[in-house]
Amino acid sequence: MQKRDKNRILLELSASQFNEKIINNWGSIYTKKCDYLYNKIKRFFVGTKALELGSADGVMTAKICKDFSEVTAVDGSIKFLNIIGEKIKKKNLKLIHSLFEDYNTKERYDVIFATHILEHL
Repeated sequence: MQKRDKNRILLELSASQFNEKIINNWGSIYTKKCDYLYNKIKRFFVGTKALELGSADGVMTAKICKDFSEVTAVDGSIKFLNIIGEKIKKKNLKLIHSLFEDYNTKERYDVIFATHILEHL
């Protein structure tokens, strides 16, 4: 089995064990952390197109959708993409199921978000 296949399996296993009740217990801390980070980097935004790599449950994705007219969110877990699709009903959001290291596109983006993903490399 190739490393990428193992990564996909591990990612889906992790997503399947995702429990919003557990996360919601510390969700306010996580949301505050995301708010802080987003507000710090917001002044550097340019353009209208954003790419988010490793969207997970979409906390940051929701913020990005408010400031960009076109947003592409890439995540390796179909479960997380389904959660995002249920939470965020925005026409400016395109969801892509792919490991971010495998994502290949000819699209050009003005801003690329890659938060909370280094531990997955």
